[in-house]
Amino acid sequence: MALMDRGLTLAVTITAALLAGCRGGAPAPVRTYGEPGEPVALSESSSNAFDIVALAAQDAQSLAGDLALKTDPSEQREQLVIDRVSRPLAKASAALRSPGVFRFAPKSALDHDSFREGWRILGQALEWRIRRACEAAKYDAAVSDLLDALRLGFLLGGGGTQDAALGLWIADRARQAIAPSLAAMSQAQLGKLARGTWSALEAKPLLTTTLQHEKLNGLATVDALQDALFTQKLEGFRRLLGADADEALERLGRLAPDSGERLAYFDGLAKEVEEEAAWLGGKVRLPASRREMDKAPKRSKNRAWAKISFHLIVVSRNLLAQNDRTLARTRLLAAEAEALRISKATGRAPRDLDFAPAAARQDPYVGRRLQYRAVGAEFNVYSVGANLTDEGGDTNLKFDSPDLRLERRAF
Repeated sequence: MALMDRGLTLAVTITAALLAGCRGGAPAPVRTYGEPGEPVALSESSSNAFDIVALAAQDAQSLAGDLALKTDPSEQREQLVIDRVSRPLAKASAALRSPGVFRFAPKSALDHDSFREGWRILGQALEWRIRRACEAAKYDAAVSDLLDALRLGFLLGGGGTQDAALGLWIADRARQAIAPSLAAMSQAQLGKLARGTWSALEAKPLLTTTLQHEKLNGLATVDALQDALFTQKLEGFRRLLGADADEALERLGRLAPDSGERLAYFDGLAKEVEEEAAWLGGKVRLPASRREMDKAPKRSKNRAWAKISFHLIVVSRNLLAQNDRTLARTRLLAAEAEALRISKATGRAPRDLDFAPAAARQDPYVGRRLQYRAVGAEFNVYSVGANLTDEGGDTNLKFDSPDLRLERRAF
């Protein structure tokens, strides 16, 4: 809902509620919990790479059309999408060589995001191009596209939780596409890949930024839900939350807009959004082994807004685990590339991970170095993974358990 339309509609309904309250006692006050978001004004001439990449995303969505929404995995469809978005992809690629900062504006969960589908299309096209380049042994092109995908994916971490999650997905898909081809690359290609990956990791926004932005999105959603109660138009939230929240929305719909129950309901919901952001903000600074996620804030299951609160906050908790996996594997990608480059150049693998930047050799699961062993020209590097236990690099077909590895080879 546009800010002006929302304000006008809410003013009318609030006035009616206040008049009704005057006939039966003082009505409960109406509070606004979020901050009004200013529309993001993008410019083709901006020095902020985000502007150019966002405009390219809008172009990609327009050019790809319904073709990008199909799930048919045919190579012909993939190539059609690649061809259609080649121009915006070239614009985004050029812009991503310069620094970019996500232009964030709070949005409720009901607000349409005009960029997100375009981000996804650009990321998907990069993945497909990487796979094709590797199949054709065009590794210079594959490395360039991989680095663009990492820069794009990590740039989205400056938005809210859904933006950051999509960005991690883009980075994961690109890494998975190139990882099996590392051994076939030249020393120069491996060096470019390692250095570019470390640079992309260094520019990645902290999750504290993402969570702060998601708090603002959550409060904007609380305001939108309160508006929906005043106007008795809860259908948008029914579609958003699904059948699981039907009972909670029915219960909400029975609240009198001018009642103290309504005020307590939205005060409680907004407080939980803020508490969750503060709690998670402290957790993201710690390795997974020290987070104690089982000690989450204790809340009564009987509170009226419980189901709705769950839908607003659980996605950010899931983001922490996704971020751990992506960080670990992206660091492994750079470490494997550089160790392989050194091995090819000298005939011996490096003895340890000292060749990598300090932050890029840390295992996000335990806060210590990634596991590394070398014998002659061979080496073995991996993360202890979510079980926090070193199993000697043993992993499964998904490369994620018990130890977490780059999706390249199994030992």
